[in-house]
Amino acid sequence: MNAREWNPSVLIVEDQPYGQDIQAVLSEEGFAATIVKNGREFRSELAKGRPDVVLMDLSLPEFHNGEEKENLGQKLLNEARDKYNGIPIIVVTGVGKVPEAVKAIKSGAIDFFEKPVNFEKLVHRVRYAAEHSRLYKHNEQLIERTRKSEGFIVESSVMKEIWEQIKTFARTKARIFLSGEPGTGKSMLAYIIHRLSPVSKGKIVVLDCAAITSNLAESKLYGHVRGAFTGAISDRTGVFEDADGGTLFLDEIGDLPDDLQSNLLTAIQEGVITRVGTNYPTPVEVRLIMATNKPIKKYVAEGRFRKDLYDRLGNIRIHIPPLRERPEDIRAIALSKVSVIAQRIGVPERELPDEAIKELEEYPCPKNVRDIENTLEYVLALQKTGPITSEEIRNCLCRDTKSGVEEPVFALDDGNKIPKMSFDELVSQYERKILLKTLSGTNNNVAETSRLLKLTRPRIYRLFQQLKIDPNNLRGVTNM
Repeated sequence: MNAREWNPSVLIVEDQPYGQDIQAVLSEEGFAATIVKNGREFRSELAKGRPDVVLMDLSLPEFHNGEEKENLGQKLLNEARDKYNGIPIIVVTGVGKVPEAVKAIKSGAIDFFEKPVNFEKLVHRVRYAAEHSRLYKHNEQLIERTRKSEGFIVESSVMKEIWEQIKTFARTKARIFLSGEPGTGKSMLAYIIHRLSPVSKGKIVVLDCAAITSNLAESKLYGHVRGAFTGAISDRTGVFEDADGGTLFLDEIGDLPDDLQSNLLTAIQEGVITRVGTNYPTPVEVRLIMATNKPIKKYVAEGRFRKDLYDRLGNIRIHIPPLRERPEDIRAIALSKVSVIAQRIGVPERELPDEAIKELEEYPCPKNVRDIENTLEYVLALQKTGPITSEEIRNCLCRDTKSGVEEPVFALDDGNKIPKMSFDELVSQYERKILLKTLSGTNNNVAETSRLLKLTRPRIYRLFQQLKIDPNNLRGVTNM
């Protein structure tokens, strides 16, 4: 595709008549060339949108706010680069100004020309830069479509900043560590990172570290050969080999058993794994993404997670804040989920009006994206007609309180009062109270709670799951 077919825009920053000559040449070659003569005009044009190429003379007249003449061009170059990531900037400089041009190259300009300019070479370089810009914009559009297709919302300033980090780091093979409370979208981000990465043609393999048992953990990670242990009736690959050439997503890595942490460190450091039952190393190349909802730094300080492993997992660490800390995202998230959820559960879509959204925004809950999804799924599953009402949202959000979970309707010391729930429900209620009270007394320390109640770690986590207790998110719980 040549310039005449798509008229790439070129912003020329030149206060001398020579700039008009450049403009005329570029216009003749099919470029949409605009010329500005000072910093004010340049900033005004940048505010209108991203040009395909910037052609800049660093020596510009002094700007009205007192910027020094010899520094203005460099300042404007930095502003353009910061405003539009990846924008191609070509510097045109006078005789004897080569040191300034070299400084501009170090600041992000892609090339420089010394006056008088060879127009043929300039046109060729501008055309090349414009094509680079076109490809960059096309890639950005693909990235944006990926974000929208995955349902990742970036309305708040904090999420916009996180999205910019994701776009930057995803294009590399660097290890990325995601943290955040349950339901903040860590898994969604892992899939987005894979789709945008250089290894996107490979598979993404997910391992839930909290779900693997110690006796089979090594086999799950590294595979095994036939006869390696009782029940190993054939060779089997582990997740590292399965993800070779792609992405391995280690979810809930904070729950990785202690004895596996050193094994994982070796695999990451050396890029090789050894199947259980053999001494032959197998090289693997995977892009690692890790996620946890645990206070991993606290775990490292307490010795519950190896510091050398934590350091080896990479220094790209992205924390996803809970929804309660970015309520401006609630509206966009809720609107984006209604049709998706309705289609998934097989019911007609319903309108979500402002008053219903306001109920979601103002209620102390939801705390995370998953809470919004659960609320909308409950309301849609009722299969009522017409727009969703604020009362429906409120009733859904309050239904746990109404069920008696927050305020028990029966107590052991209630004398002859007849219980209003089944025996199993009563037992669950008191189990929940005991666990919450003990967690509160131990500052939510699961290990200490397990020790005091003489419960094994697997059993206490099963109880957490059955009783809907999240030991990392107990702020505001009243039934302790």
